[in-house]
Amino acid sequence: MQQVKEKAPVKSCNSDEGINPNSKKGMILSNSLTQADTITIEGDAWNLTVSQIKQLADHFKVSPSEFYQQCIPQDSQTTTEIKFEKPTITEIAFCEQFTEFTLRINYCKETKVYFNNQWRFFGGISVTPALKEILINIFVGATEHDLDKLKADVENIRKGYWNSIPWQKNVSPKDGYEFFKVTLGDTQRPTGDRITECTEPNCIEYGGHHLTDALDPTDTPIHRGEVIGGDDYYLQLISGTPGIWTIETEIFRELTVTQAASYASDLMWQAAEAKKLNNVMGDKTSETKGVMPVAPQV
Repeated sequence: MQQVKEKAPVKSCNSDEGINPNSKKGMILSNSLTQADTITIEGDAWNLTVSQIKQLADHFKVSPSEFYQQCIPQDSQTTTEIKFEKPTITEIAFCEQFTEFTLRINYCKETKVYFNNQWRFFGGISVTPALKEILINIFVGATEHDLDKLKADVENIRKGYWNSIPWQKNVSPKDGYEFFKVTLGDTQRPTGDRITECTEPNCIEYGGHHLTDALDPTDTPIHRGEVIGGDDYYLQLISGTPGIWTIETEIFRELTVTQAASYASDLMWQAAEAKKLNNVMGDKTSETKGVMPVAPQV
């Protein structure tokens, strides 16, 4: 079967249109870490944001992940939205066309992961036959595990399971193309790192995404430029703060005079590129700021 092709982000198809989340419940959570405190959470505990999880974890003096594991209610049995029925030969033949469709991933700007009762909805799939395109819409706050599920659903569609999907048929008001969409989720506890769209043009992940700590709202992506070097050393521009690029470097062994000259040339070139990206003329900071060399091993 043809490998899944991925391209740069495109505009959302609003695959979650018309769904209203946030059913309200009252719930008391007893602290299982210390028996001294009891807290009351307004609303469904599944609806806690990462900021609220961190705040509650700080209250109990534990890490966010420890709080999440012990205090958020878990389901002993989970279900998925799609129940795949074994496809017929005719269905398999029909779905062969989708192996030639291009897969694109759209990182939604506003649509967030949302909850409806115990269901957690994290994204959707749209199929536009006229364009021979399959589009994954990944919601804000979704994890790498959520994206893997959506990709697996796309592969199942290509294998013949089209009729197992509860599709909604629509016509685009912009270009008149007919497309099929579905919003997907499950009742499982979210796992994996949070997906953060890469919007830095100078990063090698631009058009894709970074992974950040799902339970730490302060965790931000680190952007990286192309690696230069070889078996003897490497240099790479990195940026953990918007607008500030520095150089990460490592020397793996003792360098000959020729290798040292090459390294020095590459280092100066990277420093010039960093200054250009930082939009700083006549940088008065130390020439080695952001350069983290490692001593060669003898």
